[in-house]
Amino acid sequence: MRKHGRRARRRTSAWLTTAAFAVGGILPVQAWAQDPSMSDSSAEEDSREFTGGSALADWARKRLAEISTDREAGSVDLEERLERLRAMYFLSVEEIEWADRAKDSLRAIREDIPVGTDHEVTFKAYQGALQVVRAKHARLPWNKVKHLNRGGEALDSLVLSEPANLEVRYLRLASYMFLPFFLSRGESVASDLETLIEELPGNPGAFSPPVYRAVVEFVLENGELDDADRDRLRGALETETPVITYTIERINSDG
Repeated sequence: MRKHGRRARRRTSAWLTTAAFAVGGILPVQAWAQDPSMSDSSAEEDSREFTGGSALADWARKRLAEISTDREAGSVDLEERLERLRAMYFLSVEEIEWADRAKDSLRAIREDIPVGTDHEVTFKAYQGALQVVRAKHARLPWNKVKHLNRGGEALDSLVLSEPANLEVRYLRLASYMFLPFFLSRGESVASDLETLIEELPGNPGAFSPPVYRAVVEFVLENGELDDADRDRLRGALETETPVITYTIERINSDG
């Protein structure tokens, strides 16, 4: 009877997980920097809804155009190819077609990545983050879980080996922060936030300028900050132009 009871509980837990994914899914949230042209009344309607939400997507499309695939095959260096991958990642959160293109790009870049380099870390980080994005777009609940677990394992492994890499930390934070309670990675989220709060103000070169702005804005919006930390992060943005960032949407624990 006890064994049967345990099996029944496991089946119930699995069913609840599947049902929650089927109802809620893993969806994108847009933590947007506010457009100065937005009216006060529209801002009051939803304090988390900001206009200007196309800013980072516009940047991503522009970068993809600048690093055109029409060039001769050998003329685009590895750094530019990884930048294309970054741009595809931000676009893929909303458009599955970009996730598919990014998958092709990952395959094309893989053989050219030098082992044991920062480029390899960046490659693996976006490979894992894009796997989590696939969880958002997957239709079947078990496929959502599969993609989330695969991407999460890759990001966790990278954080263990590269704890000071802020790009890796941000990608894991963006992938984990708003997962439903039964998939929560609370310790990882707290660790990533703590690292980003401490290190972002002194390391603007860890990201390209628009992405740096996006990461800082996201931490300001979602981190539990004291006044000193908030001032340090705001000070890092004084000369920047607001843009948006993407992550995974909070899903209510009650489904």
